Amino acid sequence: MHLRRAGNAAYQQLAVDSDVITVARILVQEIDARGPVAAVIRGQVGKPSTDFATMMKGLAIRLSGNTQSQFILSALQAFYDNAQSSDEVNMRRGMVLELATYLLISKYYLPQECMMQCHVYAQHNASRRVNMKEVDICAWNAEAFTGEAYECKTKPYHIFKEDCDSLVAIQVESEAYAEGFRIGVVSYDSTTEVEKRLDALSADARLLPFGWDSLDDLTDPIGAN
Repeated sequence: MHLRRAGNAAYQQLAVDSDVITVARILVQEIDARGPVAAVIRGQVGKPSTDFATMMKGLAIRLSGNTQSQFILSALQAFYDNAQSSDEVNMRRGMVLELATYLLISKYYLPQECMMQCHVYAQHNASRRVNMKEVDICAWNAEAFTGEAYECKTKPYHIFKEDCDSLVAIQVESEAYAEGFRIGVVSYDSTTEVEKRLDALSADARLLPFGWDSLDDLTDPIGAN
């Protein structure tokens, strides 16, 4: 399996934006705040509106008692305020989810083994462009012959059949040589809502749902194919 960087350069640049990194780390590290923070990011599309102020007040109430509450509130406010446009806000929302997923799994791989926004050549002797699949995140350990690939969607209804098909194709193409490979879809919504969307699409059973309430499951060991 071979991985190669892909995607929009401006979008990829958001992966090193300090606001994006801070919010992604909050999702990874502040487990008690994960659900409320995910709800705000899922709900506030584009630049802040009057509804955003209400959401932030609600978040403050839900975080009462959390020693990091003021830091979290300030970080989320800056995340929205420092965006130059609604389009940038929405790109930031997508990148935070991808970066959080990357931070959770990349610690198990060498830097070159785990990529965001990448082309995947999954066939055993992959060399032709026709074999390429583009996904949000993919990782491959060439020594252990194990790996994983994910699509990240801010809301479950943004998951489409094409996303599922690309992930399943990587899974199928790797079966000839992989000792284990996991595929899934990650969202700010709950795992149940992601699962409902996958069921509605009649997605392959090997495609796993991950919501804000199951992000830590991404760190589970990769099982055998």
